[in-house]
Amino acid sequence: MTTTPTIECRIPDGAWAKTVTEVEPRAKTGYDWTGDFLRAGQLIDLEPGEVLTVARNTGSRKHPSIEVTIYILMPNAEWASVVSYDGKEWASSLRKEARELLDLEPERRIKKVAAAQVTIWETKLAARIEKRAVIAKALETAEADATAMYNNPPSGYNYFHFPLAASTSQGTMHKRNTAEEFAAAAKAKVEGQLSVSDERIAEARARIAEYEKLAKGKKGDVTVAMIGELGDELKQALAELLTVCGTQEKIVEVLTDGGVRRAVRRALKAEAEPAAAVAAEVK
Repeated sequence: MTTTPTIECRIPDGAWAKTVTEVEPRAKTGYDWTGDFLRAGQLIDLEPGEVLTVARNTGSRKHPSIEVTIYILMPNAEWASVVSYDGKEWASSLRKEARELLDLEPERRIKKVAAAQVTIWETKLAARIEKRAVIAKALETAEADATAMYNNPPSGYNYFHFPLAASTSQGTMHKRNTAEEFAAAAKAKVEGQLSVSDERIAEARARIAEYEKLAKGKKGDVTVAMIGELGDELKQALAELLTVCGTQEKIVEVLTDGGVRRAVRRALKAEAEPAAAVAAEVK
C-alpha cells in the first residue's frame, strides 16, 4: 500500500483551526465536523488536498461573530481559500461545500480548487493591468503636474509632503523644496508605484501559470486516481479499455468524464462489460 507524500506547511492565523475528515449530512454545529484541532501558525506536515477550517473572530465586543473559511492545501504548501461564511450558523451553511470536497479524491480537490484559483487570479490580473495603465498615464505628466502644483499650490498645502532628493545636515524637513526637486520627487514616487505594479502583474501571471498546471494535472497521476476511485473491477478491465480507447491518453480522457464513470458503474452493477459501457459513451 502506497502513502501520499506529506509536505510542510504553516497553518493560517485565526482563533482556531481544524482539519476536516467528515461532515454529518445535517451538521448544525462544529461538533458535527470531524477532524483534529491544530494551532494557528504552527508548522506541520500534511498531505496535499487536506481540507482545513480556520475561524476568525469578527464583529464587535458587544456583538461578536465568527467567520469560518474552508481551505485546501495545495502542492506548493499554500492554503487556497475555497469558501467563507461569517456567522454563528457556519457549520450548517458550509456543510454542503465541505461534503462535496470530501467526496472527491485529494487529487480531484486540488484540480477543482486550482481551476477556481485560475479564474480568481485572472480577475486580479485584469484589475492590476488596468491599474498599471492609470499609473503609466500619470507618469507621463507627473513632473508637469507637480510643477503646476508647486507654482499654484492648494490652500494650506505643505511642500514638505514630498521627500527631497538630498537632505541637509538638519534633515529634509528644514529645507524647502525647489520646483525641480518637487517635480523630481513626484516623478520618482510614481515610478515607484509603477515598479510595484509591474511586480504585482508578474506575480498574478506566475500564479495563473502555476494553478493552470495544477488544474490540468499529470495524466499518469489522474489515471491512477480515477482507477482507484472506480475500484478493482475496472483495474481488471484495463486491457479491454485499452483496446476500446486505443491509447492511454484516451483512457485518461474518458475516466475524467463524470458521465463515463457513472456509465461504467452502471455496467458493473448490471454485470456488463465496463469496456463496452465506455465504448458506448465514447462513440
